[in-house]
Formats: sequence, structure tokens, C-alpha cells
Amino acid sequence: MENFNAHKPAFLAHVLGSLIALLIGPWQFVGSLRNRWPGLHRWSGRIYMMAVLLGGVGGFIVAWTTLAGPVAVAGFATLALIWLYVTGKGYQTVWAGRYAEHRRWMIRSFALTAAAITLRLGLPIAPALGYDFMTGYIIQSWAAWVINLVVAELYLYREVSRTRVPGDGVSV
Repeated sequence: MENFNAHKPAFLAHVLGSLIALLIGPWQFVGSLRNRWPGLHRWSGRIYMMAVLLGGVGGFIVAWTTLAGPVAVAGFATLALIWLYVTGKGYQTVWAGRYAEHRRWMIRSFALTAAAITLRLGLPIAPALGYDFMTGYIIQSWAAWVINLVVAELYLYREVSRTRVPGDGVSV
């Protein structure tokens, strides 16, 4: 409790920003909503990006307070930095008018946002296999986001491979 109280603002920023990003993110990928109300997509996208900024900065600070040791610190801090980076790339590409590239960066961003879900789903696995909770927590500090990012990259690779015309010069 003492650790939580010492870092309460960062923890609350992380939870609030991440929750907003989790709630808004999936709707950004619904093509019929995006096409029918592009202004809503733009505004909710801005809110999503601000939520990731809040959640990512808060998460980076909170990562350093974990009692699970340096491997977990590195896992959570790396997640926060990559989450901020790929979301920033999404922002950069949309402002440059590169919408296909923007979509790819935002798929990666939401995969990292969803690491919160993967973490919680994965936490019971280690105890179910006979390992202690802390071991599972340390493994999940990396696995929760690496698995999601790998799945997103496989999806993006498959999408490009499906739509690529032989000899078109598109690199995957």
C-alpha cells in the first residue's frame, strides 16, 4: 500500500489513460463508423492518442515501482516506450496523409493497448502449472505485449501478402 500511495498520480494516470484507450480503440477499426462519420473517427482518434500518452507516461513511471524485480521493470517500461512510439508514428503518418501506413501503426498501437487484457488473462497460467504467482507475473511483463505485437505483425504481414501483386515492389 505504501508503494501505491507514493506513486498514486502516475498509477491513476496509467489506469485512466489505458482504460479510455481500451474503450475507444476497437471502434476506430469499424469501417462503417469511420466512413459514415469521419469527424467522429478523427476526434475519437485524438482522444485515443491523448489517452495513450497519459497511460504510457503513467505506465512508464509505474513500471519502475514494481516489486517484481528488474526483469519485470524492463518488460513494463519497454511496453510503455514502444506503446508511445508506435502511437506517435500513427499520429505522424496520419498528419502526413499516409493513411494505409497510419492504419498499420494503429493496429500495432491497439495490440499494445490490449496487453492489459492479455496480462490479466495470462496471470493464472503459472499458478495453474504449479509455478508461483510472481514467476508468472515476471513472464507476463514481457509475454503480454510481445505476444500481442507478434500477432499484430503476423496479421499485417498476411494482409500485405494477400493484397500484393507480384512484381509491384511493395516490401513487407
